[in-house]
Amino acid sequence: MRKELGFTLSVALAAVGCGDNNDSTVDAAVIDAAPDACVGSTARGTVTRGDITIDSTQRTVFMAMSPPLDRSVLFFSVREAESSPRFGAVRCELVPENTATATPAGLACEHESPGTDSNPVVPITVHWQVVTFDQGVKVLRGLTDTSAVNPQTVTLPSSVDPAKSFLVLGGAWAGGGGWGSNDFSIAELKNATTLEIRHNAMGSIVPWQVLQIDGAKVQRGTTTLSTTDVMKSVTLTGVAPGSIVLATHTNDNASSIIASPMMLQATLVSESSLVFKRTMPGTAMDVAYEIITLPFFAKQFTTDFAASEATKMQSVANLPAASSVAFSTMQAIAGHSSGSTAYADATTLDLVGEAMATFTITAGAVSVQRASATSTASITWNVVDFGNDVCN
Repeated sequence: MRKELGFTLSVALAAVGCGDNNDSTVDAAVIDAAPDACVGSTARGTVTRGDITIDSTQRTVFMAMSPPLDRSVLFFSVREAESSPRFGAVRCELVPENTATATPAGLACEHESPGTDSNPVVPITVHWQVVTFDQGVKVLRGLTDTSAVNPQTVTLPSSVDPAKSFLVLGGAWAGGGGWGSNDFSIAELKNATTLEIRHNAMGSIVPWQVLQIDGAKVQRGTTTLSTTDVMKSVTLTGVAPGSIVLATHTNDNASSIIASPMMLQATLVSESSLVFKRTMPGTAMDVAYEIITLPFFAKQFTTDFAASEATKMQSVANLPAASSVAFSTMQAIAGHSSGSTAYADATTLDLVGEAMATFTITAGAVSVQRASATSTASITWNVVDFGNDVCN
C-alpha cells in the first residue's frame, strides 16, 4: 500500500456546461491514499537551489555548476513586473562545458534585451532548483526554435517510455512589445522519440527537458478554451491519488491586451476532474496537459493573492528542503511560475507578472512571492519530495 499524507483541496470555480459559463462551486476533493498498484522507484533526488537576479543592464546571467546532465533536471520560477516579452520573457537551461569557447558548465538565464518597461524598475528574480538523481531516471534536453518552422517537431536523441516520462520546459526567449501569440508555448510528447512545440504564431526559442522516472505513471491529453470560455473542465479516468499536473497553452491574440484573458490556471480538483480557469475571457487557447503520478510524496496547493498581497507562506509539514522542489502547474511562459489574475489595467495592459510567483522552500514551508501585486491572483502549484518514496 502506498503511504501518503492526506490533504483537502477546495477551489471555487465557475462551472462550464452545455457551452455556458455558470457560476458554481467545486466541492472539496479529499485525496488521502494511493492505490495498491503503486510502483516504487530506485531513484532518489537531491536538490540545490538559489536565486539569480537579472537587472535592467543585463541580457544573460550565468552561474557555473556541473550537475550530471543525464540525471539532473531544472525547475525554475520567476517574479517580475515586465509588460513586454522583450524584457520579461525569460529562458533558463543547464548547459554543458564548451571547450571551444572555454566556457564552463552551468546555469544560463537570459532575456532578449537589456532594459525594462517596469516603473518603478523591478529586477527579474529567477528562483532555480536543480534535482540530481542517483539512478532510475533518464533526462534528455534541447533547445527548439519556432521562428523558422512552427510547429517544430523534435526527434529526441534517444527514446523514452512515454508512460513514465513528462516534459519540463525552460521558459522562452521572445521579443516584441506585447505578450501574445508567439510567446505562449504548447508542448506535447507525441511518442517515444518525438516532441512537438508550437506557438500560435512563430516564433520563440524554448529550452525543454524530458524526464523519465522509474515508477512514474503519466497520462496526457489536450483541450481548448474558446474566446468566451473562462473555465474548462476535463474528465479524467484512472488517476491515482497524490498525482500532479503540468500544462502548457497557446494564446491567439496578435497584439497587446490585458493580462487577465491570457493567463491560465490548472487545478487537479479530484481524481476524475482537471479544471482550467482564468478570470476573464478574450483569447482562444489550445491546452496540453500531463497528469503525473510519482512514486514520491507529492501534493498540490492553490495560493490566492488579494490585491496588494505580494508574499504568502504555505506550511508543508515535514517537508525537507534538501530533496524537495515546488513549481506551478503551468509552464507556458517564464518557467514554472504562473496562474490566473484579474489584472485588467487598460494602460499597462499585459502585466503578466501579476499572475507569476517564485516558490522558495525552507524546511516545512514554501514562500510564494510575486513582484507585481496590484490585482488579485491565484496560482496552483505542486510540491514533490524526491527523497521520499511513498510506495515503500
